Amino acid sequence: MVLLLIFIHPLHVLSAVPRVHCTGRELLPPEISQVPAFTHLLIFTQSYLVEQTTPAFLVLSDSISMVSGIVFEDLDLDFGDLGSNITWTEPGVYQQVTEYYVYLADGSMPLKSLSDNGHLPWSGRSQLGVVPVGTDLLFVPPETPRNGYSHVVIYASSALVEQTTPQYHLIHDANASVSNVDFVGKDLDLEDLGGVVSWTAPGSDWDRVLAYVVYLSLDDIGTNRSQIEQDVPFGTNMLLTPAETPRNAYTRFVVYTKSVLAEQTTPTAHSLFDTSALPQNLDFLDIDVDRGELAGNLTWDPPTDEFHVIRYNVYLSENAYGHGRQYLGNVSVGIYEFFIPLDTPLDNHTHLLVYSESTLAEMTTPAALELIDSIAIVENITLFDRDLDEFEVGGEITWDPPPDERIVDVYRVFFQSDRAGTVKFQLDSDKPRGDLQVSFAENTNISGMAYIGIFITAFGNEQQTPSSVAIAETISSVGFVSFPDRDLDRLEIGGTLSWGPPFDVNFNQDYVVYMATTAAGGGRSATPFGVVPVGTNSFSVPVDTMFNDYTHWVVYTRSVAYEQTTPVGIQILDQDVLVSDLSFVDFDLDPNMIGGSIEWSIPADTSAATQYNIYFSYGADYNDSSIRDVFVSGLATTATRQTVPAGTSKFSQEFIEEVTCNFTIADTVLSIVYNGVDITHAGNGTLTDWTSTKRLSFRKVPGAYLVISGSSVIDSSWCSPTEDVCIAGKHSVGDFNFCLYAGFSIRCSDGLTGASGWEAYGSNTGVDAIHQAGLGSGWVQSPCISESGFYLVDDDEGAKIWAGGGERHAAFRWQSMPVAPTSNETYNYIMLFAESTLAEQTTPAVLAIDDGVSSVTALRFVDEDLCPDQMGGEVRWTGEGYLPRVSSYSVYFALAPSGIGRSLLGQGLIGTTSLIIPQATLLQQNFTDVVIYIESSLVQQRSPAMSIPLVDDFEASCESVCAAGGTVTIGDKCSPLQGVITGGASVQPEPESVTDLTPPRLSTVVAQAPGDVVLISSEENQADNTKKTFMVMEGISPVNLGTLLRKLSIPRDFDILKMPQVDNVDLPMLDTLLHGTNSPGFMMAEVTDEISPPLQLDFGM
Repeated sequence: MVLLLIFIHPLHVLSAVPRVHCTGRELLPPEISQVPAFTHLLIFTQSYLVEQTTPAFLVLSDSISMVSGIVFEDLDLDFGDLGSNITWTEPGVYQQVTEYYVYLADGSMPLKSLSDNGHLPWSGRSQLGVVPVGTDLLFVPPETPRNGYSHVVIYASSALVEQTTPQYHLIHDANASVSNVDFVGKDLDLEDLGGVVSWTAPGSDWDRVLAYVVYLSLDDIGTNRSQIEQDVPFGTNMLLTPAETPRNAYTRFVVYTKSVLAEQTTPTAHSLFDTSALPQNLDFLDIDVDRGELAGNLTWDPPTDEFHVIRYNVYLSENAYGHGRQYLGNVSVGIYEFFIPLDTPLDNHTHLLVYSESTLAEMTTPAALELIDSIAIVENITLFDRDLDEFEVGGEITWDPPPDERIVDVYRVFFQSDRAGTVKFQLDSDKPRGDLQVSFAENTNISGMAYIGIFITAFGNEQQTPSSVAIAETISSVGFVSFPDRDLDRLEIGGTLSWGPPFDVNFNQDYVVYMATTAAGGGRSATPFGVVPVGTNSFSVPVDTMFNDYTHWVVYTRSVAYEQTTPVGIQILDQDVLVSDLSFVDFDLDPNMIGGSIEWSIPADTSAATQYNIYFSYGADYNDSSIRDVFVSGLATTATRQTVPAGTSKFSQEFIEEVTCNFTIADTVLSIVYNGVDITHAGNGTLTDWTSTKRLSFRKVPGAYLVISGSSVIDSSWCSPTEDVCIAGKHSVGDFNFCLYAGFSIRCSDGLTGASGWEAYGSNTGVDAIHQAGLGSGWVQSPCISESGFYLVDDDEGAKIWAGGGERHAAFRWQSMPVAPTSNETYNYIMLFAESTLAEQTTPAVLAIDDGVSSVTALRFVDEDLCPDQMGGEVRWTGEGYLPRVSSYSVYFALAPSGIGRSLLGQGLIGTTSLIIPQATLLQQNFTDVVIYIESSLVQQRSPAMSIPLVDDFEASCESVCAAGGTVTIGDKCSPLQGVITGGASVQPEPESVTDLTPPRLSTVVAQAPGDVVLISSEENQADNTKKTFMVMEGISPVNLGTLLRKLSIPRDFDILKMPQVDNVDLPMLDTLLHGTNSPGFMMAEVTDEISPPLQLDFGM
């Protein structure tokens, strides 16, 4: 490898340059020192062995390129800021120069500082710019911060490196600010400026100033500045600010110097002091009393700052700002009055104006005084009449003074017949200037007077023609009075007394209401009935107000001082809408229940009423609202009747017995029915969960059935055929008795429990709707006692029952006993009240309730059809009570004395006392009783009026005949002895061991029955064709008794006299009893062995 060794040497003194590999070019580092002075550049080649002995060489030539003639004239006139052109002369040798670097520096040779890495960077210079070779100028913009630098330095730079040693120029920082700024303001208006701003030229660098610029500013530094006029050329040190220059919010004048380069940044300031030269306290008295003319002396006080005022100018003007002004004259400063000559026309002018004037201008805003044209006249004459009657006044008169009251000596006030005051009388006394009111008493008569006149005495003379105004008398009566009486009771009133307000209520304080005997207030009450403030045009008259002997309402108006003399009145019309002829006929024949129509007659005028209300009351005191309940309200005032539904209870709803029951059924409740109404939904508790206690409440209805139905969920799938124990109870193998598994338990607030005599119905297929309602047949009065382990949650020890046959499904019914009200409160009065928009009538129409109860006695029925399961014969009864309200009697066969499951046999209209039941009437169910119900035209009784046991009489011999198809008709006789007699032929049954009976018309009949003792005595009175039959018996059952009576043809209308427990009756006494004139047609008495038998009696014992 060959290496090149490069040396620089002066005269054979070598200085080595780093070796390089064989290349054709090598960069020499800049700033290689030439000390000692080198003259040549030598290049040696070198191998691995040795360096070349003879080098190649180049004679060195050192180039010097430095600018000269630097010029910088600072034209930024603020100290600390620079701005202008920097110029220089380029070097003579500039072939290697590529650009010039211009800096601000801290000296002619900027400082370098040693950095942390050992280098020496520049720290004493700040670059201004770089320009290419061939350029000898750099522009420094104004307001370039000087930052303490003292020199401008310029470095030439080649393509290799910047020059180390610069050319420099010492900086002169120009400072050309004005001083002694002043302002003399001669615009005399506040907030307006006008005058000369002046200043002193700069003390240095004034040769660089081209002009001055003047501004208004918010502060010393020119914030939001506004220039005044144009620039002021150098050499002129003042500027005229035009008059009326708005000051706005400005507080300073600021003056800037300006060079050819730029305007100064920091001005010189002067604080504003704005004053006003407005004249004060203008005063003028017009002594020309002619309308439209004025004269007098205008005076004023000087302004607070009069320094620049030279005169005052006086004008007439159409407003306070100089519109349409008319010049009157002027006075010099120091004079503060101006005389306006007589007869000066006022024209359209309204103000006097005074302007201050300076050497600059007249002020823009004048001092103004509104003109008062002095004329001898008063305005706004007002009568405050507080006497509210016609042709009478009382109160005050007021007026407004003349435009300038200083001309007035006194006022005199009159009521007068005309404007001129031909006839007049003075009110009160003379009134001096400033006193603008006269007063006069109420009831001042003004008949014949039409005007108020006010005369002015001025300068000692009373005017001939007064100021006048027509009398505006206050007549303040109410327009009308109305009183519709809304208390509907006789001799009592109540409602709203109203009236039309007066047209003029300016002086009204209130209205005063009295009762009186005339519409004009005659005989009025000593004290007001009411006082109502103005603005309210009505008064509420309480209900039940007694008006006694008064006949009218009268309403007076009243002012602060006086009450009206003559009122407005209206006659009192007492509204009495009490109905008459109140009536009620009860067609509900059950006790403590009513039904029918309440009827009444309405009065001729019911306009005051809005409705009628009907109450049921359990007391006659209609003033006690606590003892009555609303039956119906809101009836039209034209209504004359109201239906009372059948079955309406006479018990107050507050007092009707309400029953609450807790119950459950193992396992499921199917339905709950009371009084024929399904109330299952009204019960609380889970119906399908036997552990959930069900709760039920209802109001008791006499004779109504409570029916609760349920079923067990257990069936044979729950047990195997060989089990002896299943679920909750024992059972026979293969046969279920649900008394062991199911149960019904109940406890009610009235003491009802499962042991209270419930009837039960059982079914293995389900409880049908008829039995769920408590109807149908198959009810038994001896339910089985449940052996189930279920319990009633709230009463686990209560009785538990089930259907007597042990069926899976069961219904239980219980009939309500007569209602036991919790109080003795029973409705016994009907009260009919009228009601108005105000209140309900106090005194109603009252009617005592007549509870139309009808009943039946002596119900009898003897079965004359002698076949089993067949009936025939006559039902007889005696009607009692309110018979005129009875329309018919209905006879039924029933399953119980209560009428349950009844079947209609027929009806008998009012007046009848019997009903024929045809022979061979089949007994379709297990009827046990004959029941009779009474019906009115409205409704049938809810419970039977009476019931008797139903006895199916039949004989063995007749049974065979009936079974063989024989026919028995009414009148046929069938007995063990005679058989059935049909058409004279007799079919003889098998004889029975019974003693033969003699024909019915025997005086003595002796009959013997095994174990029984019977005495029958029959007597016949041939004179009156009457017959008496007597019987003494022991141990005769009702069935055999009926048969015996029928066989003896005993009349059906016999009387019965029972004599139980007769132990010691001798025959003479019995004979007297039986044969006496008052003896019954039939008598029955028990006898004992101690009684001696009569001769005719064979006891057969």
